Amino acid sequence: LDGEKEIFKTIVAECYPQAYDFKIYPNPANMEVTLLISSENEEENASITLFDQVGKLCLTKTLVLKKGLNTVIVPFSLQPGLYLVRYSQNNVPVKTHKLLIN
Repeated sequence: LDGEKEIFKTIVAECYPQAYDFKIYPNPANMEVTLLISSENEEENASITLFDQVGKLCLTKTLVLKKGLNTVIVPFSLQPGLYLVRYSQNNVPVKTHKLLIN
Protein backbone atom coordinates (compact mmCIF):
# COMPACT_ATOMS: atom_id res chain seq x y z
CA LEU A 1 0.00 0.00 0.00
CA ASP A 2 1.35 3.49 0.73
CA GLY A 3 3.81 2.48 3.51
CA GLU A 4 2.03 4.59 6.14
CA LYS A 5 1.08 3.02 9.46
CA GLU A 6 -1.26 4.02 12.21
CA ILE A 7 -1.34 2.72 15.80
CA PHE A 8 -4.59 2.41 17.70
CA LYS A 9 -5.07 1.98 21.44
CA THR A 10 -6.95 -1.06 22.71
CA ILE A 11 -10.41 0.01 23.77
CA VAL A 12 -11.78 -3.23 25.23
CA ALA A 13 -10.51 -6.79 25.27
CA GLU A 14 -12.63 -9.39 27.05
CA CYS A 15 -11.94 -13.12 27.08
CA TYR A 16 -14.71 -15.53 27.91
CA PRO A 17 -14.70 -19.31 28.09
CA GLN A 18 -16.26 -20.93 25.08
CA ALA A 19 -19.96 -21.66 25.50
CA TYR A 20 -20.37 -25.19 26.82
CA ASP A 21 -16.68 -25.47 27.64
CA PHE A 22 -15.91 -28.77 29.36
CA LYS A 23 -12.54 -30.02 30.58
CA ILE A 24 -11.62 -33.11 32.57
CA TYR A 25 -8.47 -33.85 34.59
CA PRO A 26 -6.38 -35.74 35.58
CA ASN A 27 -6.37 -38.03 32.61
CA PRO A 28 -5.38 -40.80 33.21
CA ALA A 29 -7.17 -40.95 36.56
CA ASN A 30 -7.34 -43.33 39.52
CA MET A 31 -10.21 -42.68 41.95
CA GLU A 32 -11.69 -39.33 40.93
CA VAL A 33 -11.71 -36.69 38.23
CA THR A 34 -12.25 -32.96 38.34
CA LEU A 35 -14.54 -31.39 35.77
CA LEU A 36 -14.33 -27.74 34.74
CA ILE A 37 -17.57 -26.68 33.09
CA SER A 38 -18.53 -23.19 31.99
CA SER A 39 -22.11 -21.98 31.76
CA GLU A 40 -23.52 -18.77 30.36
CA ASN A 41 -26.83 -19.09 32.21
CA GLU A 42 -27.69 -18.29 35.82
CA GLU A 43 -28.86 -21.86 36.48
CA GLU A 44 -28.58 -24.72 34.04
CA ASN A 45 -29.23 -28.45 34.26
CA ALA A 46 -26.41 -30.70 33.09
CA SER A 47 -25.33 -34.29 33.37
CA ILE A 48 -22.23 -36.43 33.10
CA THR A 49 -22.46 -40.02 31.91
CA LEU A 50 -19.60 -42.50 31.80
CA PHE A 51 -19.61 -45.43 29.37
CA ASP A 52 -17.15 -48.32 29.08
CA GLN A 53 -15.65 -49.51 25.79
CA VAL A 54 -18.66 -51.66 24.92
CA GLY A 55 -21.16 -48.85 25.60
CA LYS A 56 -22.33 -50.00 29.03
CA LEU A 57 -23.47 -47.13 31.25
CA CYS A 58 -21.16 -47.06 34.29
CA LEU A 59 -21.97 -43.76 36.02
CA THR A 60 -24.44 -40.89 35.79
CA LYS A 61 -24.21 -37.62 37.69
CA THR A 62 -26.78 -34.83 37.49
CA LEU A 63 -25.51 -31.28 37.95
CA VAL A 64 -27.01 -27.83 38.40
CA LEU A 65 -24.55 -25.30 36.99
CA LYS A 66 -24.23 -21.68 37.99
CA LYS A 67 -23.17 -18.89 35.64
CA GLY A 68 -19.41 -18.89 35.04
CA LEU A 69 -16.88 -21.63 35.69
CA ASN A 70 -18.09 -24.63 37.72
CA THR A 71 -15.71 -27.13 39.34
CA VAL A 72 -17.12 -30.60 40.01
CA ILE A 73 -15.24 -33.50 41.62
CA VAL A 74 -16.52 -36.91 40.57
CA PRO A 75 -15.36 -39.89 42.66
CA PHE A 76 -15.68 -43.38 41.20
CA SER A 77 -14.56 -46.96 41.66
CA LEU A 78 -14.24 -48.47 38.21
CA GLN A 79 -12.06 -51.12 36.65
CA PRO A 80 -8.97 -49.88 34.78
CA GLY A 81 -9.64 -49.19 31.12
CA LEU A 82 -10.80 -46.64 28.58
CA TYR A 83 -14.11 -44.85 29.17
CA LEU A 84 -16.14 -42.18 27.40
CA VAL A 85 -17.36 -39.23 29.45
CA ARG A 86 -20.38 -37.55 27.84
CA TYR A 87 -21.35 -34.08 28.97
CA SER A 88 -24.94 -32.89 28.32
CA GLN A 89 -26.69 -29.60 29.06
CA ASN A 90 -30.47 -29.44 29.19
CA ASN A 91 -30.65 -33.06 27.97
CA VAL A 92 -28.62 -32.30 24.83
CA PRO A 93 -25.23 -34.07 24.41
CA VAL A 94 -22.61 -31.35 24.04
CA LYS A 95 -19.17 -32.91 24.25
CA THR A 96 -17.51 -36.29 24.84
CA HIS A 97 -14.02 -36.95 26.21
CA LYS A 98 -12.04 -40.16 26.47
CA LEU A 99 -10.92 -41.00 30.01
CA LEU A 100 -8.26 -43.55 30.88
CA ILE A 101 -8.59 -45.13 34.33
CA ASN A 102 -5.51 -46.79 35.84
